[in-house]
Amino acid sequence: MVVKRFDAARAEALNADRALAAGGPVGPLHGVPITVKDSIDLEGFPTTGGLPSRAGLRAARDDRFIARLRAAGAIVLGKTNAGQLLLFVETDNPLYGRTNNPWNLDRSPGGSSGGEGAIIAAGGAPIGIGTDLGGSIRVPAASCGIVGFKPTKGWIPDEGRVSISVGERAITSQLGILAREVSDVELAFEVMHGARDPHLDPPAVWQSPASVEVGQLRVAFFTDDGIFPPVPSVPRAVEQAEALQSLGCSVTRWSPPDVAHARDLMFGLLSADGGWHLKRLLGGDKRDPRIAETVAAGSSPRFMLPALRALLRLSGRGKLADQIVRNYVTARSGASILALE
Repeated sequence: MVVKRFDAARAEALNADRALAAGGPVGPLHGVPITVKDSIDLEGFPTTGGLPSRAGLRAARDDRFIARLRAAGAIVLGKTNAGQLLLFVETDNPLYGRTNNPWNLDRSPGGSSGGEGAIIAAGGAPIGIGTDLGGSIRVPAASCGIVGFKPTKGWIPDEGRVSISVGERAITSQLGILAREVSDVELAFEVMHGARDPHLDPPAVWQSPASVEVGQLRVAFFTDDGIFPPVPSVPRAVEQAEALQSLGCSVTRWSPPDVAHARDLMFGLLSADGGWHLKRLLGGDKRDPRIAETVAAGSSPRFMLPALRALLRLSGRGKLADQIVRNYVTARSGASILALE
């Protein structure tokens, strides 16, 4: 945990105990400890994105979704580490350093919400709040052996100040939940969405997962997207979807069409500003080596692309080399490529 509020949390927990003993009304998360990713605003604490220049800044108010959790009784223990500018699937930055996987300290917890993945897996809190644009909750959840949930676009939008990219609305970051139990994810999601707030006008649309007629669902699955071959354990887990047939579901093996083109569209959209927003956020800050490499790739003149491509191929990153060239043609930048792959 990179920012601690233990004294305040203990005081809030004591007040929560007193309220419970007095028999007064309590919220659905009354007294439940939670942790929050560094990039999400928490009143009185910095929101840095791993940038040393932001360490002295303090958020004026809670992110509105954190405010909903606290109004429901949740107690924030502190904030957890993230990859610099949330741009790669590890958790390291020049301000707070590296976060390790709690199951094996030589390995990464994933990223960029790796601090949340690590602390939840280690039992530091039952619920953690992260953000996810291209896997930043789902990767740490998989790496740490916990549940991670990125909501559908628009349900819990990320309003942070250190996410990419301002003005880009085609692919947007969302706040989401990490936990050790699916039921905890469901409850936190319901509260954050507003379905547990009787004062919200208009009321939040909500359908409990328990009300879904599982036998009416149509399920399609695939085990390899043709871009990055998965390790054997992944197809084995996905193939368990066929067990849904016993519950009445229609289950079909499926091959997604033109994954490479979809990937190109995604990276083209995320880097369409030529890396301007990324470089503006970084300013003169010390840069994580992966971010420095990203900026260098995005800023390279066209005549440097063959050399850059050759270097990436020599380092074993042939797919990335091809991707940078394609994106340079469409968006004149490779700014987000290194980060998200």
